[in-house]
Amino acid sequence: MVFCDGADEGGTVSNRLATYAADPRSAAILVEKVARAIHHAHTRNEGVIHLDLKPGNVLLDLDGEPKVTDFGLAARSEAITRAAETSRSDLDSVETPDRLCPTKGVRPLPTGFVILTPTCRGGQTPFVGQSPSGVLETLTRAGIVGTVPYMSPEMAEGRWEEVSTLSDVYGLGAILYAMLTGRAPFTGKNLVETLDQVIRGDLTQPCAMNRKVDHELNSICLKCLNRNPAARYGSADALANDLRRWLERKPTMAGGKASVVREFRFWVRRNPLSLILAIAAALTLWGLSIANSLEQAKSENAREAARVASQLDRELTIIRTFTAKLARENQLRAALEDHQGPPNVARRQAAAQQFLSAVDVDKWFDVTGGNPFVNVFLLDEHGVELADNLPGSSAIGKRFDVRDYFQAMIQDGVSSDYVYVARSFQSMKDGRYKIAVSTGIWGDDHRLLGVLVANFSIGHRLLGFDLSLESNEAFVLCPIDPSNPRTGQFESPGTDWRYSAILARNYPDDSTDIPKEIQSPILTQFQRDPKLRHSTIGPSGGKVVEYRRVGSTNMIVVSERVCRWPPS
Repeated sequence: MVFCDGADEGGTVSNRLATYAADPRSAAILVEKVARAIHHAHTRNEGVIHLDLKPGNVLLDLDGEPKVTDFGLAARSEAITRAAETSRSDLDSVETPDRLCPTKGVRPLPTGFVILTPTCRGGQTPFVGQSPSGVLETLTRAGIVGTVPYMSPEMAEGRWEEVSTLSDVYGLGAILYAMLTGRAPFTGKNLVETLDQVIRGDLTQPCAMNRKVDHELNSICLKCLNRNPAARYGSADALANDLRRWLERKPTMAGGKASVVREFRFWVRRNPLSLILAIAAALTLWGLSIANSLEQAKSENAREAARVASQLDRELTIIRTFTAKLARENQLRAALEDHQGPPNVARRQAAAQQFLSAVDVDKWFDVTGGNPFVNVFLLDEHGVELADNLPGSSAIGKRFDVRDYFQAMIQDGVSSDYVYVARSFQSMKDGRYKIAVSTGIWGDDHRLLGVLVANFSIGHRLLGFDLSLESNEAFVLCPIDPSNPRTGQFESPGTDWRYSAILARNYPDDSTDIPKEIQSPILTQFQRDPKLRHSTIGPSGGKVVEYRRVGSTNMIVVSERVCRWPPS
């Protein structure tokens, strides 16, 4: 940064205002350099004050480096002080007009310049209210000269005792303003109106004129242009330092009070890549944590579903074992074989009923303390009910050949030891939904003599298995048998099965409510693929769901576990 008195090949800052307005950062860089040069002048011997800082007085070389010119109009600090003291006493005796306070013997200067006088006697402000044609550029004993749109308020009002290096800080702010907005701080219709604006401080903020000017740079500029010299930067060097802070994306002195939030905001501006990397790392860790949490939830839920399915399968194995054992009793087989044919229907029915009436279901099935079977009944080879362990059953003599538990026994390839866990059905006896296990009673020639069916009501427990004691949300689904014995209606071939919950923790043992039907593509997959053992769904709706087949049956354990996904 140099000082000079001539033109330069790069022109002046005033020729490039639009360019600087488009790039506020370049404006701040240049004004910082000019401010450090002015501070150097202020701190030299006797202290030189420029007093006419404006874009036209900052020349640029071919590289865009600034040079301050027109120091011929400057004054030394001590001269200002002496001028202020002498001008008061000398000008007290000068006769002045009401609105103008010139000194006799003036000579005109180039348009746009004003040589200032102190405030007239009576508190009048020089030049304010003067018509444009009557504004004369005058010279006082103080020798202070300035350009109205860039002039400090203390100079405009002739307050010489307040003219100091802070007046140049104002001028630097005026240059910065012009570079940020493309025009001078004050632009009245004429010199008088402009001077009046300077004195009153009618200023449009730079950020209102240029959206590229941020809050911090706007505050720096306004601090320089404060009407009160004491509220400006204490020196041109302080201004340069604050501009340097802004350029380095650090909090500025003009921008506001220091705070952790403000410091962090500027740290982000200085270190965007570090912030991006930190956020990326945090997101990665968060993602890994979420993924691990999800996998853990899925794993734990799968284990719970497998455990419940295994325990339920053990209970069903007990039921199937004792059902098969009861069906193999010689007395029951003999009752069916010895009384065949229409003439012996009554004897056959009586023999079968005698056998079932003598059966202690709880003792036979070893289910003491568990959920007892509702009943055990016997169908003949045509599906007609022959006997029932419930006295006075209304189902005796009725046909149930359409039921799933009977149809399974008349399929080709059924072995003599086959025990089937049937689909759930609504009982004609009491209207309750039941679960049934059936097996065939076979003759020596592998001829079906009858079907023994053991069934029990839906609820929250099955023998020693009690869902109400489980900590996780689990329930057991079973396909619904849609056949209707009253009408003899079979299920339509190829129909996808409907499912209902047969075991749930909130079901009472004596529930007569019709369970809610559940359908889903997953259940259809289990129906169509008997080898499908399990399937996991989710996370969806804040939970993961595990479907697990119970042994070789059509029952499906559904276990749900809450997981924090998607994040809320």
